[in-house]
Amino acid sequence: MTCVTVFLVVVAILCVLVYGLPWSGKALIKTELLDEEGLLISDEQEALFVREETLYLAWADGAPGYPVKEGTKIRQGMQVYSINTEAPVPEEYGKAKADAAKKDEEASSETSDEDPIQDRFSAILGKSAGSAVVSPGGVSEMTAIISYYADGFEKQISPQTIDSLDQGILEEIPAETESLERSYVFSGEPIYRIVDNNEWYIIVWAAKDEYQSENYAEGKQVRIDLGSTEVKAVIDRVADRGDTYMVVIKSDMYYKDLSKFRRKKVNVVFEEYAGPLVGEKAIIKQDGADGVYAKQKDGSFKWVPVKIVRSYGGEALIAEDYYYDEDGQRVETVVYYDEIMSDPAGEGYKAD
Repeated sequence: MTCVTVFLVVVAILCVLVYGLPWSGKALIKTELLDEEGLLISDEQEALFVREETLYLAWADGAPGYPVKEGTKIRQGMQVYSINTEAPVPEEYGKAKADAAKKDEEASSETSDEDPIQDRFSAILGKSAGSAVVSPGGVSEMTAIISYYADGFEKQISPQTIDSLDQGILEEIPAETESLERSYVFSGEPIYRIVDNNEWYIIVWAAKDEYQSENYAEGKQVRIDLGSTEVKAVIDRVADRGDTYMVVIKSDMYYKDLSKFRRKKVNVVFEEYAGPLVGEKAIIKQDGADGVYAKQKDGSFKWVPVKIVRSYGGEALIAEDYYYDEDGQRVETVVYYDEIMSDPAGEGYKAD
């Protein structure tokens, strides 16, 4: 046998090993493995948090006390803040800074570079547009949630202003509210916020398409995945805003960080199903029934009937192991970890 002949034989063997026998045509078929992934119908959105809340101001100069923790549910009449008026001004503030904090707004703005501590709270006050009120001695006026965070938008973004809000506001507001905790406060500075957790909202602006129109239906129960926790909610109303839907989602569930965020990425979960998931291209009809081509032990493919439980976004959730047809007859179907042909039509398999 010549060297050329040996070389050709080796090449032929390698072709068979890598590509399979040329007459089988099966080795290059694209497949997918059925697993327990399930189908999650959800929508990730930048959400605007809307609450009934009031920002309170210090009634005196002094060292603050925090008798309850951030995010705690409090009762009407409970002491939520204290000020020790006999405490000296801390060194980091300095006498000059204490004097500057008591000057009028114009004088304070001139010392902004020298006084970043007071500047931070002045900015919050500026955004509040006079809606903040002086605290009644640190005693809660209602049963709600105590928060030591604020951003000045407490009354601009509220249940009463929802209908006037547009998507552009997401670019104007910070993601997180500002911490108000510090070692010393001056009279008139923001010190805490009371948040009503009996009813709060998030707003999302959803693109108009067939899926969103179906998902965002008024009265529909949803879950809001906030990363650290999930809360139950209901779609309160949907408004047509041209290119988008403005969706108002309402909840009455308590969670610890309810007052901390003004806007945040959330996942709105509409439905969740357990079971194997396949691409819709994998399903092909035979004799009027849906089915898939499942790989057999010998490498061949066999058409197996399936029942589609739910289709969404180009994917289909199918029954596993068995199902009952319209006549009540038990039908054996695919099981987890079956290997399914991804696109039978693309491989030349014809549907009825």
